[in-house]
Amino acid sequence: MSSSEQAYRVLARKYRPTTFSDLVGQESMVRTFDNAISHNRIAHAFLLTGIRGIGKTTTARIIARALNCIGANGQGGITLSPCGVCGNCTSIAEDRHPDILEMDAASRTGVNDIREIIDNVRYLPTQARYKIFIIDEVHMLSNNAFNALLKTLEEPPSHVKFIFATTELQKIPVTILSRCQRFDLRRLSSEEMVTHLGNVAAKEHITINPDALALIGHASEGSVRDGLSLLDQSIAYSGADAAITAMAVREMLGLADRAVLFDMLEHLTKAEVPEALKLLDECYQKGADPLLILNHILEVVQFITRLKVVPQLASDFSVPEMERARGRILADNLSMAALTRLWQMFLKGIQEVKLAPNSFGAVEMVFVRIAYASDLPTVDAIIKDISQGKVVPLSAELRPVERELVQTLPQTQPQTLPQATKAELQQQPVQQQAPVIQPTQPVQTAQSSVPVVEPAELPEQQMVSQGAFVVASSDLPPEVNEVPAYVEPVVETHKERAPVDPVVTAETKGVPTALPADYQAVCQLFREHREILLYRYLYDDVHVVNYEIGKIEIRLSANAPRDLASRIQKKLVEWTGQAWVVLLSESEGQPTLKQVDEAQQQSLFDDARRSPANQMMEQFFPGAELKDVVPIQEHAEENQ
Repeated sequence: MSSSEQAYRVLARKYRPTTFSDLVGQESMVRTFDNAISHNRIAHAFLLTGIRGIGKTTTARIIARALNCIGANGQGGITLSPCGVCGNCTSIAEDRHPDILEMDAASRTGVNDIREIIDNVRYLPTQARYKIFIIDEVHMLSNNAFNALLKTLEEPPSHVKFIFATTELQKIPVTILSRCQRFDLRRLSSEEMVTHLGNVAAKEHITINPDALALIGHASEGSVRDGLSLLDQSIAYSGADAAITAMAVREMLGLADRAVLFDMLEHLTKAEVPEALKLLDECYQKGADPLLILNHILEVVQFITRLKVVPQLASDFSVPEMERARGRILADNLSMAALTRLWQMFLKGIQEVKLAPNSFGAVEMVFVRIAYASDLPTVDAIIKDISQGKVVPLSAELRPVERELVQTLPQTQPQTLPQATKAELQQQPVQQQAPVIQPTQPVQTAQSSVPVVEPAELPEQQMVSQGAFVVASSDLPPEVNEVPAYVEPVVETHKERAPVDPVVTAETKGVPTALPADYQAVCQLFREHREILLYRYLYDDVHVVNYEIGKIEIRLSANAPRDLASRIQKKLVEWTGQAWVVLLSESEGQPTLKQVDEAQQQSLFDDARRSPANQMMEQFFPGAELKDVVPIQEHAEENQ
């Protein structure tokens, strides 16, 4: 073996930082340590945490050199820039300094190993300024070992410094964490990694394509050691004299071509199943891992989603130009609902592939499912089409997935009402809002039957503004066209009870506005004063028997506290400045406000379930179940 072969060092070791200025992306830690040296506030214990290959052990050795450097002339002190030529610096760099003790906690986890350190602490350093103990993977120590170290770590001798390194901070006891000065070494961004790898390649006189650098930087996941190792591997794969291309890096990493990933995604969004499966098979035949393909397509979906919400990312030059251009096109063509659906389905597919005995077959099934689902309209789009009188025509222009869906719809019998019933319902006026509850009358619930009005009798603007479900009969299939016309009543539900305006009657004219005119106003008064607990009792457990300003007669449910009446009376007197009497009664009284709202909501739910819109939804989505009802006006206001 030649001397040149023996002297070769991998890039991860050759370009290992030796000073703080060589560290990449750790400016916060360097600044803290610089200030600590300048003001002589150096802690006795340091904890370095971060992902693998980010430089924890390297940083620990740099700290050890900075604390023990004596300069080229032997007269120097603690410095942020070790000289690298003094005896201490060279000995530490060669891992042979007697006062710098490194221990791998992964292989020495017991209390006896820690006892050796404790026994060694009492002795002064032989050559260096400080005796430094570096414990790597400190989270691997046993509980007994941590307990044995605790006292020494709390009050160490002045000549001792501890430096701990770990990748799993959560496994270290809090008692240890509280005694250390902690530094979180952050992972490098793609831009920083590409810049660093480019500088290393230039020093090695290696020609590498920018897209290849971007692939290596992305695959390193922020780890400098991983990035340098991949760069070293790509040099060996391509040959030292050949330029490193993106294709060579993909082949080395077993990655599918990024352009092919975008092609697959486009085919899936267009429901072009054969084309997508063909590309998948070609990648598989070239050695790409099926699970890795799914992971990378998921990354593409995430990248496109970011482009959609943050268009400025299209100018991020750390991403290859092809990906930025095609990602921008897909971001413009796909809705946010479609992108989130793709994300969820790919994420679910990855979990299924991990459990499947045949990963390639499982990925094919994921592709088929996503392609067919991509043709389905979103629920919001269907509701919008129905509310505007639009339906999907049964024509040859339907896409394959839509045509198959329509052909498999169950054939239902026309739903008709007896002529007498229709005539009776059509003679009734349309109720457009829930009745107002008077304080001295029993609480009224929503009507159980809803008047029927033909679409032609209502202007289009009124149908939309009042939440009516009206479908143009000329566009509906015959079996759907027979469903009776329907107008949904507008009912205020108790999601958040709005402030109640006092009901002005002959008895309450002239009453000051501060006095609640009815029981609902009493409840609102408690809510405005943030008496939430009392408000819940008033809403859930109070049956009003009689209400007058200054006198309330109520019946309490079993869940209400027995002193509720006196507490209500005390608060009303305090807030209104007028005498109030709250009496308990054995009479049945009116339903609670909660019961009223639940009855109204149930009536609204039942009416919506019988509506043509819901029946059409059940035909298009067999097995679907109505979960909630939101009036069209309210839904539109929330989305504005």
